Amino acid sequence: MPFGCSMGMTPEENALCAALTQLKTEHGPLVEKMVELQRLATQFVAADAIRKEELLTELQTNANAFIAELEPHSAKEEDVLFTMMAKYVGREAGPIAVMEYEHEQAKRFLNRFLEDGFPDYLQSAVEVLLQHFQKEEQVLFPMAQKLLNEEEKQELLEKIAPKHPERL
Repeated sequence: MPFGCSMGMTPEENALCAALTQLKTEHGPLVEKMVELQRLATQFVAADAIRKEELLTELQTNANAFIAELEPHSAKEEDVLFTMMAKYVGREAGPIAVMEYEHEQAKRFLNRFLEDGFPDYLQSAVEVLLQHFQKEEQVLFPMAQKLLNEEEKQELLEKIAPKHPERL
């Protein structure tokens, strides 16, 4: 079976539309930043007091940069994709409720880290988000691919795609 294909599905049936591919592609750079945050947090635990102070500053800087990149991605999902899918699967329970809960959980951990400076909160946020991205890629995005009609997929793309300014 080709890599990335769900059981019993051909590659064509498993392919994601442009909008869902865009959301999935945005995970890559976010995961890279999370891996770096994990690396720094691990170093923090083993560091002496002087190095801890340096690492904490670096962690806070990197966490703020990560959040600045994560927030627009999360907004695309929450405001557009989840809303579109909720018409079919509801929002109070099921996959959309789980996805929204995980978004909130990760945001709480990130905010706690920024407020309290404890890398454990950062580690918890990363763990939640890595599992969350996996669920989106393996379950939610393929579900959206099946649920949304072509007009909805085009609308999703128009609402989430980066806007390019007109060239003069």
